[in-house]
Amino acid sequence: MEKIAVVGYGFGGRYAFLAVTRLGADAAGAVGGANIGAHLDESARVKKPLTFHFADDDEAVPFAEVRAIKGALEGFGTTEIYRYPTLDAAGLLQAERRVFAFLDGLR
Repeated sequence: MEKIAVVGYGFGGRYAFLAVTRLGADAAGAVGGANIGAHLDESARVKKPLTFHFADDDEAVPFAEVRAIKGALEGFGTTEIYRYPTLDAAGLLQAERRVFAFLDGLR
């Protein structure tokens, strides 16, 4: 059976999250994810695997928003959240490897 996963970077992380909650995607990954916090009322619809990767120095996704996302999704064993000091070239590479390893594991 074919599966659909959505990966979003920056503001696209929000759309990856919404692809799971609204469109029925089978999984999502977000590197960044500005404004996911505005849609946490949809968290109850998260029944599919999610992986989020946030930088501590990302002004578009403040730590309070990351904490709210984690709190809203804490009960879901299918969600993983990683934090990085910064998503410089090395951090971004590590995040991408984790996202695609996560998705590869869903086969």
